[in-house]
Amino acid sequence: MIIGKDKKITLEFTTRVGIPCIICGHHSYLVNEEIFTIYSCMNCYTKFCTPRVLPDYNEVTAREYTEYKKFSHDLKKTQNIREALEKNSPNFSVPLSVLNNQKKVLDVGCSYGYFTYGLRMLGYDAHGIDICSDAIHFAKETFGNFYECRDISEIHDQYDVIVCVEVVEHVPDPVSFIKELKRVGKQVILTTPNRKFYELVPL
Repeated sequence: MIIGKDKKITLEFTTRVGIPCIICGHHSYLVNEEIFTIYSCMNCYTKFCTPRVLPDYNEVTAREYTEYKKFSHDLKKTQNIREALEKNSPNFSVPLSVLNNQKKVLDVGCSYGYFTYGLRMLGYDAHGIDICSDAIHFAKETFGNFYECRDISEIHDQYDVIVCVEVVEHVPDPVSFIKELKRVGKQVILTTPNRKFYELVPL
């Protein structure tokens, strides 16, 4: 489901059957029309909005993720890279715990480049891509020339591991996106928010 992280949405059940699920193709039902038109799949329980329009990522990044610029600068000063990453976001614990001896890593949706940088400091040959040109410009200026403003469909090199942290929920076609990740990576480590968790925990 694509929603701004600062938006609170109260899900209201309705029996109106909606469009096919974007993941499994099963029937979905309309759950909310207050901010976005949101459907929930009756089979796999995926929640998604429609139409799935690509936002202006430069504008979204500038508005939603400014705190990560400060974290990027702080990360360069820290002695314990792994601890700093995991303290900033528990989402980084998953790929950090799974990565072993795989050296060539692509960080897809790298934003300001801090996780890519952290992986490099931990000994991985990591590079990052993002479709937000402003974020990539910042990453290059802050961490070095290890970043490209490219879509995953434009990548033709092969990587030992693709890392994709909290990105898939933002893309218009998650199934095709995951297929692209698998095309260029021998292994894919992907995380995404658990919406049920956010419904139970006050934001």
